[in-house]
Amino acid sequence: MIESEIVNIVKCMKRERMFDSMPMKERRDFSEKLNDVWKKRDSAGWIVDRNGESDKEALDLQDFLLFIGWNASKILPKKDLFNYRKFGFSSLNEFTGTLGAAIENELHYNPYHRGLKWVTSRPDGRVFENEISGDTNCDLRINQRDITPYETTDPFDVKVNYRPETDPDRRNIAAYRSNEGAFLTTILKYADQLQLNSQTLKDQAKDTIEWAKSLGQGGETCAEHFGGFDQSARNFLINFYMPIPKLDSADSTSEHTLHGLTTAVDGHYEIYIDKNDELVLAYVPLSENSPKKKIQASFLPQEVDHLVNGLLYQSAKGLGRTSVKQLIDILEYRFSKDFPKDLK
Repeated sequence: MIESEIVNIVKCMKRERMFDSMPMKERRDFSEKLNDVWKKRDSAGWIVDRNGESDKEALDLQDFLLFIGWNASKILPKKDLFNYRKFGFSSLNEFTGTLGAAIENELHYNPYHRGLKWVTSRPDGRVFENEISGDTNCDLRINQRDITPYETTDPFDVKVNYRPETDPDRRNIAAYRSNEGAFLTTILKYADQLQLNSQTLKDQAKDTIEWAKSLGQGGETCAEHFGGFDQSARNFLINFYMPIPKLDSADSTSEHTLHGLTTAVDGHYEIYIDKNDELVLAYVPLSENSPKKKIQASFLPQEVDHLVNGLLYQSAKGLGRTSVKQLIDILEYRFSKDFPKDLK
């Protein structure tokens, strides 16, 4: 947005008498604070306290749509637009901003984020929203978003219960083509290696397989969705006897891993188990061979069920290039009578 757009929106709100419901003193204070932040908009910003470390995020012009109640006016009638007490909020800033931010989240829906989502509360107090999906080319995407309610101070120096989403909040695994089978095999090995009590995999994963079959096969946006590209499940589990290497407390190891995902650029993802028994994905450029691993995503042992279900759902809905039949074949073979004999 540009400055003149914000000015015109405020004029429009005045013409529509949207501010009239505010008591005169409150309206005057609101106007003074708004004008003050407007004047110093190039230096004003948000302060987000992340576990004791304060990060400053620059103010964006579009943020003023939250402050002035423009977004909130699309939902609330004029008489309630600034009535924060009625809805249990502690301040006007918190009210218009929180409601406006919720509306922004809905308006900015990403059509490629259509996988199963789950929320994880981590031991350090952080909260992540997770999703296994695909991009416009149906390449595997694994997204993690930090949605922890960090203490946040808005540009008015007021504590609020919403915050801008910034780069540190986002984790993304951008694999290439059909990596779903390889990732599912790694998850199965992870569960086996740590002897996890997985509900999804119990009783030879029979219930999970039936659920996956009931989803059918969607997509039809690339050739793989029409069938005929599946491989033998044995090809995916041929190295199942090889353990996933463990990282030390510094996220380092000199041990090679056979578990990973390919990318479309000069590098790949290697998969390890860290010191806390989490399954971690580390990006490794082809030109680099450092024992220290750069972790791009991590999952707790109790997330195994979500990972399995998320992959099956992603493939069934045609969000990737791997058919759900391929993943079902891998599951069925893993728990078949032939697998232990073949592995031996």
